[in-house]
Amino acid sequence: MNIFKKIIFTSIIFLAFISIIPFNTKAASGVTDPTGVSTYTPTTSTTEDIYGMTHILAQGTATTGSSVRSQNINVFSMKTDGVTSKLVTWAVQANNSSYKLADIVAAAEDYEKNHPGWIVTGGINADQYFFKFGNKISDGSAIMEPSPYYPMITDGDIRFTYNPFGNSGNFIGIKNDGSTNGFVHPDGKIGGYRLSVIDENGNVTKEFTVQAANRNANAGETTVWCAPYHYGYPTQMVDQTINTTNQLFVVETADLAYVSFDESYGYPANMPISLFCKGTISDSSLKQYVVSRGQFAIETANEEVKQELANGKKIKVELLFNNNELNHIGDAMGCHSVHMSSGKVNEAAGAADYNKKAYSRAMFGQKADGTYVLITADLSTVAKTHGLNFTECNAVGSYYGCVDLFQMDGGGSVTALTRQSDGSFKVTNVPKDSNNPDIPRHNLSYLFFVKRDPGVVQNKPLSNHHSVTLDRKEILGDAKIEDIKVTINNKDYYFEDQNQLVIKGLEENKTYRAKLTYNIVVDGQTIADYVEIDVKTDEYKRPNEIFKVDTVSDTSIVFKKTTNNYADRISNIVLYVGRDTYNMGSSDIYTCEGLYKDAEYKIYCTYDIYDPDSGNKYQGQTEEIVVKTLPFKAPSIVKFEESRKSSSSVTFAYEYLDEDRVVEEAYILLNGEKAKDISSRDGNVTVTGLDFENNSYQIKLVIKYLDVDGKEVLVESDMVEYKLPEQAPTPEPAPSKGGCGKKGAELIISLMAATAVIGIFLRKRK
Repeated sequence: MNIFKKIIFTSIIFLAFISIIPFNTKAASGVTDPTGVSTYTPTTSTTEDIYGMTHILAQGTATTGSSVRSQNINVFSMKTDGVTSKLVTWAVQANNSSYKLADIVAAAEDYEKNHPGWIVTGGINADQYFFKFGNKISDGSAIMEPSPYYPMITDGDIRFTYNPFGNSGNFIGIKNDGSTNGFVHPDGKIGGYRLSVIDENGNVTKEFTVQAANRNANAGETTVWCAPYHYGYPTQMVDQTINTTNQLFVVETADLAYVSFDESYGYPANMPISLFCKGTISDSSLKQYVVSRGQFAIETANEEVKQELANGKKIKVELLFNNNELNHIGDAMGCHSVHMSSGKVNEAAGAADYNKKAYSRAMFGQKADGTYVLITADLSTVAKTHGLNFTECNAVGSYYGCVDLFQMDGGGSVTALTRQSDGSFKVTNVPKDSNNPDIPRHNLSYLFFVKRDPGVVQNKPLSNHHSVTLDRKEILGDAKIEDIKVTINNKDYYFEDQNQLVIKGLEENKTYRAKLTYNIVVDGQTIADYVEIDVKTDEYKRPNEIFKVDTVSDTSIVFKKTTNNYADRISNIVLYVGRDTYNMGSSDIYTCEGLYKDAEYKIYCTYDIYDPDSGNKYQGQTEEIVVKTLPFKAPSIVKFEESRKSSSSVTFAYEYLDEDRVVEEAYILLNGEKAKDISSRDGNVTVTGLDFENNSYQIKLVIKYLDVDGKEVLVESDMVEYKLPEQAPTPEPAPSKGGCGKKGAELIISLMAATAVIGIFLRKRK
């Protein structure tokens, strides 16, 4: 219980001091290394917090004597506690019997794949490695390839105990306990073999001593069998044939069964086989077995071991170190040289030719308060950066607070990586070989800062311009994440029993720093933790079709509001015509007057649009268009009307405007045919030879001119139309009634005529 109190206290102190908002700084002064030889001075730097890990990307100079060289520096730092955060080592397996080289992005992805519940926040390359097959050592070749130059522990597994030189030093154990003494140092000696029994949560429940490898067990002993690679044949295994009367436990398909060095290889002499084997027992009934690639077996005459092992039990076998603290540590990584220890410089390492020259460097270390630090420096012809020598490395380490500093593999191996807000990875240095961050070298091992994964990610397809959608994924592994609270803009939101959370009422196109507070439940204990992630709303998609140009004259432009399904939500339209502004408001049509003739105007508008989805009003701006006013005032007809008319002619009073005298022709159009030319801009014109009693006529005035493109333009007056008078229809005779036939009708007409004559006669007499 006390250890968890310590972890919680450490986490609280750590979280109280981490940077939570990215910011930019400009360095004020440099720092000189402890020997006073070299000075590092950053000129600009950018700092960001990534899940509690601080990443600094700095540009500056390293000065030694009269030499001043430009630098590109990556610095990663985190005070880890081993439960919520760790500094870990990692190498990618090719299969269950060997490793492979991989770039830093692939390695980070592989770590996360094999460690559900953890995420990589950043890291750098680690130990050197043998990069080709052979046995010369000095030229980078070795019987086992690829393998690191020095020992390595990862996930609490001792993967490599010594190297072809017989070296069990030159590596550093990482405690991850938040203490001010966060490293474990080897004594250069090795121990014996250890057999561990592992439960379903990955915890070691029993440990036994293993007396030897690849031989039969004597009375009371336990041995391990594992096939080494064939000397001189990099793809062949030396199968191990077992014949025994003892109990045999076979792992037919191991997680990893790997002999890193065997005495048959010839170096180093008189050393035990260096191996690592891990897997689940699949057969315990055999007395004979041939162990081949990716397999191992435990042979035992020890009754206690027999009682503990059985089919389905997971086990591992390691070659230990003499330093027992290293045998129970989670991670350790080899280093090329020690630069500083407790602030004291290792001057012997500085005398090495490799360290004297300016070169790409990768380093890791520790501050006085126990914060771990990873550093890279670039040598790049493209970026025009020059790398560091030994004392300059110490100056950089001192600037960033390191009291312990160790150098990893340098040169083209140097690579730095950060996690981005969307969960992807980005190489942040410029590798020496490729000069391209997108093409980092494939290395064997890496150092990564990792953090417990709260399992919350933004669902970008479901997020929009006024809300973000967060998904909660189920985290596997030895811990559970509970009681997740999301805080944005000082407002709290809870997942509760749902795996999706929608946060509304946000501003468009804005990145929000979301604080995720949660509990980690591990080994029956509950630890409070938090991380901060960036979530981003989309940009509101503003329409561009707000107005259109209706007509253009020499001194004016007429605009019309575009008709579409959002037009009624558009308001406060402001037209920008050249240097002038015109407030169109919500009008459907607007005329901008007082413009210059024959002038080009750049035109756009700003506007407000109401968005019913968010309930917000957004401002928008259209793309710019160019409209040119006419070089002349367009001619127009102002009058064309009849002034007098006879049976065979008609006269019209007319007038047209042609201020700039561009009209080339004016004429009367009669029933679609040109009838008479007009030479003046106003007056009267008579059309003769007409017959209104028998013909219909359509008459109008037409003027013709050329536009700015030389195209013919016709302007026509309203049509004056003359139609034939309508003829009255001949009445039909009335039908006869009551026997009054034709003669009767004729008699009536005669009487009416006689009456009319008498009337006329009488009027004349008077």
